[in-house]
Amino acid sequence: MSIALATIVIFCSFFTQAAIGFGGGLISIPLTSLFIPVSDAVSFVLIFQFLMGLIIIKTYKHIDFGVLIRLLPGTIIGSLCGILILKNIDANIVRFGLGLFILLYLAENYFKLQIFKKIILKIGGYVTGFIGGILMGVIGMGGPVYVMFLKETIKSTASFHATITTIFFLSHLTRLPASYATSLLTKDILVMSIIAFPAFLLAMWLGYKAHNKISETVFKNIVNMLLLLSAISLIAKAVHLI
Repeated sequence: MSIALATIVIFCSFFTQAAIGFGGGLISIPLTSLFIPVSDAVSFVLIFQFLMGLIIIKTYKHIDFGVLIRLLPGTIIGSLCGILILKNIDANIVRFGLGLFILLYLAENYFKLQIFKKIILKIGGYVTGFIGGILMGVIGMGGPVYVMFLKETIKSTASFHATITTIFFLSHLTRLPASYATSLLTKDILVMSIIAFPAFLLAMWLGYKAHNKISETVFKNIVNMLLLLSAISLIAKAVHLI
């Protein structure tokens, strides 16, 4: 049953990712964390996040290497630290932190807050990379941190997308062997990933076909509603209300 649910989540999440450019990890990790252990959910989704990063083969010419060099050292160190934290921390603490992170992300977007952006810009690229890496390692979702930094440092849309895709890819490339070495990436998770892989490919194909044919506003509202419900469920589960 868990494999079937995880496959459905992967399909919906990465269809959204392909259609509107975000939502893969943001949707799939909190939802899968509701019915499988949170460390398994992060490791399971990591495989598909890594595969998404292979798009850099097409976009590498637009990478802003100056910005990348500032973010990369902290990202790698933070990712490794995050995996060690995930390995040794109580699952309910991770669920609560993940739920809280999602609520902060939604509040930042809905109320147009500038607090987090100002902090990110003040601490600079090296520390931003480290914080993003930590979040990647623990909850698989460091995207908002990188987005806030890159939006203010890169003006070209093509360069923005290429640079953030490369950061994600290198973070996932670091996390894969580290997750295997720490026994987070198990045989069962690999089997689940193989089963879900055809759904992932179909989602990507349909998502790219649907690109520019579906209202981005409608999609974002649906995604935000799913995130809100999943955040509430994760926090409730963490404090044993469900």
